[in-house]
Amino acid sequence: MSSVKLQADRENFKVYMSAADKLHLEQSRRERMNAMHAKFLLNGAPKRWLQPFKEVSDEELHQRRALFCDQFYGASIWAAWCRGKVAQYHIAQWLVSETPRPMAACALMRFLLRIGNLSSDTGPNATLAVKVLRSDLPPMVEARDTVANVARTQLPLLHAATRRWPYHRRTFLAALEPILVRLPEAAIEFAVFAPSEWALALVRTSALIERPLRPDCLAKKLSSLLAVGGFGRVEIGWNKTWAIPYALKRQNTAMVMGKDHVDKILTEWRVHTAVHSRFVLECLYSYVDDKDLVLALRLMPGGDLSLYVKRAIEQEVEMDGFLRYGLDKLSVESPMNSSLWIDQPTRICRFYLASVVLGLEALHTAGFVYRDLKDRNILLDFAGQARLGDFGLAVDVSKRPTSGSAGTKGYWAPEQLDKRLYSTSPDFWTLGVVAYQFHCLKLPFRVPSSVPKDEQKDVLKQMVLTKDFDRDVRKHPVLGKVPHLLDLLEGLMTKDPHARLGVRRGFSEIKEHPYFAYFDWDKLASGIMPAPLRPSTTSINAAAPNEKSLKPEFQEWAEKPTPKEASTVFAGWEQVNRLAVEELTVDLLDANPNYFQDRCALPGLELTESSSRLIDSFEESSTRTTQPDSEDTPSAPEPRRWPIGTAKWSQLGDVASSKQLSHVLHAGLKQDRNSSRSSLFEVPAPEVKHDSCCAIC
Repeated sequence: MSSVKLQADRENFKVYMSAADKLHLEQSRRERMNAMHAKFLLNGAPKRWLQPFKEVSDEELHQRRALFCDQFYGASIWAAWCRGKVAQYHIAQWLVSETPRPMAACALMRFLLRIGNLSSDTGPNATLAVKVLRSDLPPMVEARDTVANVARTQLPLLHAATRRWPYHRRTFLAALEPILVRLPEAAIEFAVFAPSEWALALVRTSALIERPLRPDCLAKKLSSLLAVGGFGRVEIGWNKTWAIPYALKRQNTAMVMGKDHVDKILTEWRVHTAVHSRFVLECLYSYVDDKDLVLALRLMPGGDLSLYVKRAIEQEVEMDGFLRYGLDKLSVESPMNSSLWIDQPTRICRFYLASVVLGLEALHTAGFVYRDLKDRNILLDFAGQARLGDFGLAVDVSKRPTSGSAGTKGYWAPEQLDKRLYSTSPDFWTLGVVAYQFHCLKLPFRVPSSVPKDEQKDVLKQMVLTKDFDRDVRKHPVLGKVPHLLDLLEGLMTKDPHARLGVRRGFSEIKEHPYFAYFDWDKLASGIMPAPLRPSTTSINAAAPNEKSLKPEFQEWAEKPTPKEASTVFAGWEQVNRLAVEELTVDLLDANPNYFQDRCALPGLELTESSSRLIDSFEESSTRTTQPDSEDTPSAPEPRRWPIGTAKWSQLGDVASSKQLSHVLHAGLKQDRNSSRSSLFEVPAPEVKHDSCCAIC
């Protein structure tokens, strides 16, 4: 049967389908699309999506390398260390792979990475970092105790210098100088690193990730709709060069300006680009696509926590003889086989509540109040790690306070409802609401369903302003069974914002609360604490809205021309968030050191006939672009082979893996002793000119 007749039969079949059948068919297709996206995220994008890779030319490499060397001429490698995470990754891999291995520099490198992972410059982990530094130093360093004592003294200054990205070069080097004076073996000049292949790889990687993201860089074949908001939509976009997926948040420019939403979208853009935390969703690129303002965000395919709250409500309370409450009912671990459930019966709740605390801390440090904290805005990746998202209601309160009841019903703080001025205090109240929801699976203040919709807001307002949490809300049975939970909630949901927990002494009093006793904040902040929830990898764990769910006014605004003054209002919109791209790049290189050598992290997939037909039917208007077969492609010259990282980046700064890594490093030291070179730190002098720092220059 011909394809034309098949298409005709399908059209005739659609005519006689009922509305319910059409909706079911569309929903089924959307679910299959989500499952296909999840498959691509795990196994790689289709090969025919990828476009030819444009390598960095040798001329550009040499020019960039010359500028790089001029910038750090006469300085040590630690001056280049301040540049960012990509520079740190390449310098660290060079130190570990260098022969003979510079053990003192390796020890200092790991000490600096551990300091960067600390949430505070005090505590047992800070003390352990200094002890591990002493054990990492080679035995031939006579002043190991002196170096450790100086490192202990300089630790607060170094920790403060690593709080901002990139590091403030002068402040960081001034704090590091006393250690280098007592450990001269670690003060390796940049001229030693410059001629290496790792230095050239650093220049190449920097050139690749600094390329801007344009609309034509994204594959149009499969743009699944993730969510629909008040001013736009969120869909998946795939980078055709690197096969990296993004969550593209599109907002119509005319609609934003016509509804006086400019300040809000600019604030959202500043939050995404200015706040750098692994617990805050960052924007990697921002650009203008036709009439839309687009934010290319990190894709979080694990869904949001509201999905898991609904699942927990459906679970049985008692499992394996142990009582579990709230989100902890979703655990797949048996308490009979894990001692964690004896000492930590609320491990899931504590993990995600602590993640929210660190995300709010990053926002408040940058001068923003969130105002929209809720379970729907806590997003998960496939590993279960959480980030805060959707900052359309955030406000900059660094210069002056704000007012208004922006947010979601049921999460409002009292000072928002009675129109008082506030800065960051509502976020601590909402943190208490979310903590209550995680454990009790319901909101503390909720309106009965019998109240008419037009009266619910006023009734809820009176409940929040007049209802006493201590007397009325604490009756829930879970609150008396989870240790110290009730005291935490009472402190966070205090009606007086000045007496509220977190407002008085900052986030430190929340972290020190008995509810978080023995919780390792540094391990969570460094990203090495495994998440207790494992999202499904067979789906992107998101609702599957269709195009019909878009508001009719979206189409009306799309037909209107973009205002002429838009180019002035959004003059700085198009940019590359270099720090966020660097963080993603290091994550990709850590997962696969060959990432930029093989062009994409995962091998491309050959689509099956049914999958290809599904994509074609999903976007019939898009033009299909296929790559020529390998048989028709002329043979290309052998590409240059770049150095491959041997050390796991996520473990270099992990105190927990110190013994294992120290054993590996010192094993390398013994091997170097048997070599023909007599000195551990003897490095062959590069052939350099007197007026330059490397031969290439």
